Amino acid sequence: AAERSPGVTVDQPAKARRAAATARSTSSAPERGASASGSPVGLLGTASLAEQARLLALSNANGGLAVQNIAYSAANRTRAYVKVGGAANGQGSLLSALGTIQAGVDAVVTGGTVHVDAGIYTGNVNISKSNVSLLSTAGRDATTIQGVAGAGALGTALVPPAADKVTIGGAGQGFTILGFDNGNPGIENAALYLQGNHSGVTIRGNRITAGGDNGLQGEYSATLTGLTIDGNIFDGKTYAGAAPSSAPFSQQFTTPNVSRQLVVLGGGNGGGNTSNVTFTNNSIIGDSGLNTAVTID
Repeated sequence: AAERSPGVTVDQPAKARRAAATARSTSSAPERGASASGSPVGLLGTASLAEQARLLALSNANGGLAVQNIAYSAANRTRAYVKVGGAANGQGSLLSALGTIQAGVDAVVTGGTVHVDAGIYTGNVNISKSNVSLLSTAGRDATTIQGVAGAGALGTALVPPAADKVTIGGAGQGFTILGFDNGNPGIENAALYLQGNHSGVTIRGNRITAGGDNGLQGEYSATLTGLTIDGNIFDGKTYAGAAPSSAPFSQQFTTPNVSRQLVVLGGGNGGGNTSNVTFTNNSIIGDSGLNTAVTID
């Protein structure tokens, strides 16, 4: 089915109906209607990458209309909406929003967009698809992602390996991302954690708050290229309690509470793996204790 996007005027319902008909007629998969609650019932699980690309092309060919194939239960729509109090099994539309940001990420295709309404969202987010945009509708002062410490958790917002060209936030569309510290000095945590190699990631208009560990973190020796980090606020503290440990930084993985950094995108010993990074218009107002605030090498 296809849904009219905010950019399409009310006097164009026929266009939305044509896109819906095209989505149904060109799908090779059988479709099943919505449940009594209005939520989609998928028969085929997660849409294939080929089907995701087809849905995105159909959306682009129809002025950016949100397109969904209800034969699938995940990665089956080009746009998803999230709001506090949304349904766990919501359709992800404006009228039937999802209740968690992770559900929104899971719902969209590679190349899709997740729109997040104002509110506080508790739970870590794994953005595992390339070309996905995560945007708030009310800006960073009204939209908060609260991280949750726990076994295996690396960051409040995690971008795992191979998820490239991810966009988190925009001008007036960012988030407050609250980090955490798991308390194990041998494992680094961050509010926003880039795991492994990445290219083309954009981080714009957010407030990235360190919660006892790093704010924005890339992994040591990872290859990071073409990153844009613009218009963000980096605050919070990179250590716990009133003061950091007095131990040297060389002991950060063995001694608890050694202060870390608000931004660390390191290219390994001596640098060199990080290239073409644009770091502009950011405010660095957090407390990195005895450490440097920003390292990009």
